[in-house]
Amino acid sequence: IDPTTLGALGPGATHDEMLRLAGGINAVADFKTDYLKLTRSQVQVTVRPDVVLIIEPAGRAIVDNDPRLRSLEGLDVNAITRKRCVVISHAQAMLPSTSLPEVIKQMAMAIHPDRAEAIDKAYAMAEQLLDRADVDHPETLEKQGKSATATNNTTTAVLNAGVITSGGGVGGGGGL
Repeated sequence: IDPTTLGALGPGATHDEMLRLAGGINAVADFKTDYLKLTRSQVQVTVRPDVVLIIEPAGRAIVDNDPRLRSLEGLDVNAITRKRCVVISHAQAMLPSTSLPEVIKQMAMAIHPDRAEAIDKAYAMAEQLLDRADVDHPETLEKQGKSATATNNTTTAVLNAGVITSGGGVGGGGGL
């Protein structure tokens, strides 16, 4: 959710796929559109997120009385009552790029803080795979008929298969 406008990224958006790879379930998946604006009533009655991920490339952590959450104040949903609103802050968080695995890792940590050690291990394993694939040298990948995108997919697959899929997400209304 973009808490200042109550906007959300739905099916078809890159971040929807990233959320799935991070082990989350998009709480607005039933809306069948890649971006939507929600009313407070829709968030309270229909969407009911367990976790709110605020994607800000240069964002700071949530603080008490955070103005970014003002439009969500008073809603009786798990994300608010359990203080499960988390900023995903990465310089390229809004751009499809080879840094997406790091953003997916941040999402996974926000959704599954109890699995932090396993997520770190899976991410480290993915980084080792990338090192072996010479990602720092795109010309080497090119000669091998590979692309950084294909290697990036390997990283997200390792993250997904390694730890994040058990339990099918955050349960209930899911993440948003």
